[in-house]
Amino acid sequence: MKFIVAWVLLAAAAVISACGSTFQYQRFADQQGWLRLVLNGQGFQHLALYDSAELETKRLRVYLEGDGSPWRYGRYPSADPTAKRPLALQLMALDSTSRLYLARPCYHILNKACTSDLWTAERYSAAVVNSMLSALAEFRRKHHFSEVEIVAYSGGATLAVLMADKIPGLRRIITLAGNLDTAQWVADKAYLPLRGSLDPIVDADLNGVEHTHFVGAKDNNILPRYSQAFVRAHGGQRHILHNYDHVCCWLQDWPALMER
Repeated sequence: MKFIVAWVLLAAAAVISACGSTFQYQRFADQQGWLRLVLNGQGFQHLALYDSAELETKRLRVYLEGDGSPWRYGRYPSADPTAKRPLALQLMALDSTSRLYLARPCYHILNKACTSDLWTAERYSAAVVNSMLSALAEFRRKHHFSEVEIVAYSGGATLAVLMADKIPGLRRIITLAGNLDTAQWVADKAYLPLRGSLDPIVDADLNGVEHTHFVGAKDNNILPRYSQAFVRAHGGQRHILHNYDHVCCWLQDWPALMER
């Protein structure tokens, strides 16, 4: 069965609770009246939250979350990478279009194929990208959206641009504090190499896709020059927001940014 309805997610919720996630995903989804699904990827299952617009539309807006909590104390792989403060999910709640929150493999739902490499060094790997593409394709086969937009935050932006050339009908990508130069980010932070991951500057193909990148001038995690390097390589629009950092003030100002 391709689509598994909300009650099946009780097992996934138990995993989240056991691993100490502080955000109540089920409660939040229930408050919004969203449909909860489990989508099949390539060897993984993906949590998805969906809400349709009041007026029928042919375009679906997909929200991709940041990297969540891949490490404990910056040294040890986390047992549960699920975001404890899911900004993209909260942005989606301010939207009124037909929209889908698509989680990564091994976030929310763990299976025997999940290893910590998939949310640490291989977080932007072909395996992750292809599984997300498969999950999105399954959803679209059921709901028949002919066009797609992606809104992606932080590390979700990395995945969005890596997925771009394999999403039929993709019209636009909007990134917020997007990690678009991962090699430079790793070098600047002296992080462990992202061995097994794709590089967005090298591997993204955005031919024919409109892409806009919003950047916080005060962001000390994802520096503004990372998106500058990406736009130099791939084109697109880039906007620096002077009072923003990595967290502030995306949620407060999202309706205004959507209008822009």
